[in-house]
Amino acid sequence: MLIIIFGNIGAGKSTIAKALSKKLGFSLIQFDPLVPSVTGKENMYDKNNNFLLSNKDIENVHSKMRENAKQILETDNGVVVESMYFKPQREKIIKMAEKINIKYKIIEVICDEKETQKRIKKRITKNNQSAGIRLFIENKNSLGKEKIKHLVLDTTNKNIKTCVNSVIKFIN
Repeated sequence: MLIIIFGNIGAGKSTIAKALSKKLGFSLIQFDPLVPSVTGKENMYDKNNNFLLSNKDIENVHSKMRENAKQILETDNGVVVESMYFKPQREKIIKMAEKINIKYKIIEVICDEKETQKRIKKRITKNNQSAGIRLFIENKNSLGKEKIKHLVLDTTNKNIKTCVNSVIKFIN
């Protein structure tokens, strides 16, 4: 099974993906850790928190995510992939799953905007390679509506255990 997790910056995608993959014993493939090896760029943001990746860089990382997921799915029981996943990128990974006849589920992670901005501010003080509020605001309406049946998981004021259990209930 392939679980596709997408959503805006600061919604809780990475946290959900890590906990879910651990609970299910699935492999985890995330966008951010692949950036240096795929693009040759050590940082995704400059000192002013400007995004440094080109559209080509982003596509190359997503291509590598699909390649890695396909390899694992051909030999293993499950993969969780996590990224902002704009609609064209989601369509490509869905097409890959369908081509190799793998069942997939889509999880859209959302969060109240005030809570999201609070999370971003907290995270950026710990790690200057985290996306800032400006990037969140620029991209918050760019994901594209998902028409395929999927779970919309609101992480606002919810603990990780509750969120993971909601996903497990949805995928079963």
